[in-house]
Amino acid sequence: MIPIGSRWLQRYAVLLAAAGLLSVVTGAAFTTNEERPLYSFGQSHLIVGIFAGVLTIGLVTWLLLAEKRVWMWWLAWIALAIVIAETLLGFITVP
Repeated sequence: MIPIGSRWLQRYAVLLAAAGLLSVVTGAAFTTNEERPLYSFGQSHLIVGIFAGVLTIGLVTWLLLAEKRVWMWWLAWIALAIVIAETLLGFITVP
């Protein structure tokens, strides 16, 4: 078991934060209008979002295995629930 205060957990969390930021940037650049030059960002937004979701699942698993404080478990489950809700909202098409 890896201790909670390890540098690897910190690096993993920074990677997750960077993936989340990249997902926001590519999502802001994405548009459904094919005449705009940034239309190709839609596919990269999807890929980065999937990557961030997988990283979130990994972080939740890591915290559940390494953390002993119950409130951190709750935060991990809340983070996972938010990512799942955001994913479901992403599949809703806007007219």
